[in-house]
Amino acid sequence: MTVNDIYLDYLFTCEDRFIFLFGGAGSGKSHAGMQKIMTRLESETNHRFLALRKLNNRVEESIFNKALTIIKNEIGSYNEYSTAKKPFKMIHEDGGEILMNG
Repeated sequence: MTVNDIYLDYLFTCEDRFIFLFGGAGSGKSHAGMQKIMTRLESETNHRFLALRKLNNRVEESIFNKALTIIKNEIGSYNEYSTAKKPFKMIHEDGGEILMNG
């Protein structure tokens, strides 16, 4: 996986309950955060994650599509997920899910 160096050390060793990512436009916040969530969904069972944005009208183009891209291109386990757009969510076959809202 490719991740911005500024997030690399913190994200994948962090075991905090909440993670807040800061940075300018295009800094990789959404990508790094979604990689962390997808990695945990792949390795642990029955977790529920909530991914939030400031504005709801950007959820599909940012975090939802970002999660799909990571599953298809980096993890390669697209068949293990079901997706819905109302509300935006992804459910792993092991029971974990991501709810996305703004």
